[in-house]
Amino acid sequence: MQLSIIIVSYNVRALLAQCMASIKTAAKDLEYEIIVVDNNSKDDSQTYFTTNNTGITFIWNKENLGFAKANNVGLSLAKGSSILFLNPDTIVTQNCLEGCLDHLNVTQNCGAVGVQMIDGAGCFLPESKRNIPGLLSSFFYFSGLSKLAKRSSFFNAYHAGNIRQDSRKEVPVLSGAFMMARTEVIKKAGGFDPRYFMYGEDVDLSITIGKLGLKNWYLGDLKILHYKGESSKEKNEKYYEIFFQAMKLFSKKHNGHWSGKMKSAFIEVTKNFYKLNYQLRKKSTINNSIMKYATVSVFCAESEQEKINAMNSKNHFADQLSYLEEGNFTHNYNTAVIYSTTLHTYSSIVESIAKTKSQYSIYIFDPEAGTIIGSNGKLSTAVILSLD
Repeated sequence: MQLSIIIVSYNVRALLAQCMASIKTAAKDLEYEIIVVDNNSKDDSQTYFTTNNTGITFIWNKENLGFAKANNVGLSLAKGSSILFLNPDTIVTQNCLEGCLDHLNVTQNCGAVGVQMIDGAGCFLPESKRNIPGLLSSFFYFSGLSKLAKRSSFFNAYHAGNIRQDSRKEVPVLSGAFMMARTEVIKKAGGFDPRYFMYGEDVDLSITIGKLGLKNWYLGDLKILHYKGESSKEKNEKYYEIFFQAMKLFSKKHNGHWSGKMKSAFIEVTKNFYKLNYQLRKKSTINNSIMKYATVSVFCAESEQEKINAMNSKNHFADQLSYLEEGNFTHNYNTAVIYSTTLHTYSSIVESIAKTKSQYSIYIFDPEAGTIIGSNGKLSTAVILSLD
């Protein structure tokens, strides 16, 4: 078997269904398997997928093991010669999987590969490529100074700002949202360090692969969509505790005694700053409710119009639905677009989203799942509409 795709899922049934539908198209010429490790979701994931999916391995944990341990469960079951760790809130494009496998097979001393990730508004996600976090680069990142010089190798060293987003380059750290490697490499690296519950485990594994004498590669010409933060929508005190605890673990593991202590002190100060900021705001900054649009242009089969009308009646996302033929759409203020997967491939939709760069919102209608999924704009998590 060529590829084992491991997905850790937690309360994201609709997004997981969309992710697997995109894989089905992208991997149609590959011999592959999908292993989903569910971390005790409280939504209807188990009922839905037990009823609607065959040929996919599901592991239904009785507790939330965290990201690292759950991925290791999937790794222990994998039969493929290569492994892809993939987030459920992603859409994989047509040439992405084969392109990554080709690079793994022809590139000498290649450890793992990652790709360019964009969010639901078409904006590049800088965590697609990163350097090993240092004290100064972390300060520039957390202080926001790195945003003032995004292409600088000094001020934005954290996100490897000197590497163009559409290039192919060696890079020290890849994102766990999409990380592909040969299975033997991941097993030699020991998989993910189970001490990480969430956050930091991908940085740790990237560094461990590097210590094996292998190089990680960022393939910026290959693209996926990654909705942001679906498993941690609320940036509350618990979130900050988990995030900065992971940073402390990483610092102690990969630095000397005194350097580790210095960085841990910096991390503690930074954590307290963010927690204080949360206390002052006391609300999430993430918008995951659909906006109300004056007009939504819809490209779908005629037989799907009735269902979309019913979804609008329930969710009230448009004053007017305009069903158009291809090529007749002109965007303006307070306008959105819905593309049906009956008429458009996931790859073509992702390319359309990449071109918009927040000029207007694009949503995806999956008639089989009965959902409309999209994003309101930059920094927004996924918006999910259904008739349920």
